Amino acid sequence: MPCIQQRHERARVLVLDTAPGVWGAQNYLLRMVGPLAERGVDLILAAPAGLELAEHWRARSLLSHEIALSLERSVRRGDGNDARVSARAAAREAAALVRNVGVIRRAAREVGADLIWANGHAMHLDGALAGRLAGIPVVLHLHEELPQTFGRLVRAAAVALSTRSVAVSEAIATALPRPLARRVNVIGNGVDVELFGPAVPDPEVRASLGATPADTLVVALTRLDPKKRIEDLIEAAADLLDEPRWRLAFVGTTSAFPDYATRVRALGEQRLGDRVTFAGRREDVVDVLNAADVVAHAGVVEGTPLCLLEAQACGKPVVAYRTSGVSESVVDGVTGLLAPPRDVPGLAGRLRTLVGDPEQRATMGRAARAHAVARDGIEAQIERNAALLSGVLRRQLRAPTN
Repeated sequence: MPCIQQRHERARVLVLDTAPGVWGAQNYLLRMVGPLAERGVDLILAAPAGLELAEHWRARSLLSHEIALSLERSVRRGDGNDARVSARAAAREAAALVRNVGVIRRAAREVGADLIWANGHAMHLDGALAGRLAGIPVVLHLHEELPQTFGRLVRAAAVALSTRSVAVSEAIATALPRPLARRVNVIGNGVDVELFGPAVPDPEVRASLGATPADTLVVALTRLDPKKRIEDLIEAAADLLDEPRWRLAFVGTTSAFPDYATRVRALGEQRLGDRVTFAGRREDVVDVLNAADVVAHAGVVEGTPLCLLEAQACGKPVVAYRTSGVSESVVDGVTGLLAPPRDVPGLAGRLRTLVGDPEQRATMGRAARAHAVARDGIEAQIERNAALLSGVLRRQLRAPTN
């Protein structure tokens, strides 16, 4: 077990994440706090007071430091898949970057931070620049692909300025220019395979998702965001209307795209009628996954979706697009069925296969559980992250001072 020490009795890590909600990347942080504390490192969240992650952090009596970060971070106009770069938005983004760098640098000094951990893309360049100015190391966590050229350029600059980076999939690391990819450690997401495990479905949970005991229930545990391609999953399911006794349930809300969420809800009702349920956000994720017969995912901009690891740990077969970390974590034809990205007919065909074949669902579910236990346990992930932080801090301690 790595023991992390620095100039204090315990190492102090300033954590940056400004996502509008608590999703996979933020749950990644929350589950790391306790194990890292056992290894001598304290995570201190630096965030605005009203941020949802900050509220979760304080509810657990974790260390935090309130700072006034700019949260409107986009160079694009609009909230759909076709949003375009806007000169006005880009100028606003540049001004926010300058403000945030100053705020983060001061916060690092005020808490006596030994290291900055930038967990979300919006904070990567800000954190890397602040760390350079403050003279302390910076670790970036790269949680997803970036399809736009501008975003990839910003990521490359941030990785070049940081001390070390962690990517949750090989695809994310190899998307960087080769010299920068060598500065990245690949540490996949992990799941608590004791908490997330097979259990008898609860009929009340299934009913709350629109399914009777006799229905085949397909669950999509996802944000209602454009890059999650909710419309693709709706259209794929519409191809199955001739199949009897199945239901589709979306579990999740939008992060920052209310107009898009409204549109896809309307599309779902129009195309699927009473076959679809938009269940909103749920806290009983383990029960939801165990209530499902199939877990579906249509995201095309991914790292390693935590929901798919959790689904497999619960013994559920997956239907998804073959993108980035999805193809690294789901074994096509063994633990699930994967379609080419944005191939809606292909997605529909794979859904049809599993919806109509309970024996194949059971076989794949058993394989999914075994795969998750062998590969995706959270303890290995924690050990690798702790070792990386320990190495960065040891090198900082040995670095010559002027």
